[in-house]
Amino acid sequence: MYWALETKVYFIANTITRNRYFQLRSNLKVTNDELITQNARQIDKFWKVRPIVSAVEKGCRENKRDNCVAIDEQIIPFTGKCKQKQVVKCKPNPEGIKVFLMANPNGIPLDLYLYQGKGTTIESALYPSPEKLDLGGRFVLKLVDTLPTGSSIFIDRYFTSIPLLDNLLERGIKATGTLMKNRVPEYQRPNSTKTHRKQALFKTDAALQKAGRGSYDCVVRGDKNIAVVKWFDSKPIYVASTDAAVQPLGTCRRWSKQNENYIEVPQPVAIKNYNKYMGGIDLLDRIIGKNCFFDYHTSQ
Repeated sequence: MYWALETKVYFIANTITRNRYFQLRSNLKVTNDELITQNARQIDKFWKVRPIVSAVEKGCRENKRDNCVAIDEQIIPFTGKCKQKQVVKCKPNPEGIKVFLMANPNGIPLDLYLYQGKGTTIESALYPSPEKLDLGGRFVLKLVDTLPTGSSIFIDRYFTSIPLLDNLLERGIKATGTLMKNRVPEYQRPNSTKTHRKQALFKTDAALQKAGRGSYDCVVRGDKNIAVVKWFDSKPIYVASTDAAVQPLGTCRRWSKQNENYIEVPQPVAIKNYNKYMGGIDLLDRIIGKNCFFDYHTSQ
């Protein structure tokens, strides 16, 4: 960029050659290798850049916490050589370093942790994690360590599970998230020894589709702490929440192919809140994408 004819910056180009610049850049270090033990290197796969990562984490944690925040994965775009590099096809930048990130609805990052690859372990510093909780759930519990009691978090289906929601509620944190169908908990009918999937309590997909776009069904657990809403938009989705359920029922605007115009569709408040507050991570991705000038192809 600085040496190209179209974008040449003469002050830089006349001071240092491009090859010299790349040579210096490839030998930059932010830590003293002799001070890092073998044990520390095995525990922290990002030890070579840990001072920079720690500075970024510290800056994020100094940002003001909102009452409603989102937690999701983010990919730092990178296509060079790195053992911790991941490929997540559904992301705007599918190849790079995976980050578990917490952000507010305005796209301001509040906390983050780098994913170090297979075998990564993470635990909350304040509370023990349930034994059966998956890695995504453990990252959520770690990220909410810096949130005040009474906060609400929003997570996607790769994180949401009933054990996670129960654990968060014990810590005074409310949560809402889309739920995979196979994570809807099992239940047992009265006077029966046969176990049934809890989806059986909901109206079928065909019944909701017949009722029309925006139709819904809701099941509340016996202790009234968790509600699972099944909502039919273009397809059925499940949302589990310890914060909201159906009421107050709102509406959303959708395009109708049949009528060839926009129509108002019923929308449970749990769905509305999820759509409203979950977009902070995607917004941050767009902000970074518009202001990023780095070469992603640099080898480590």
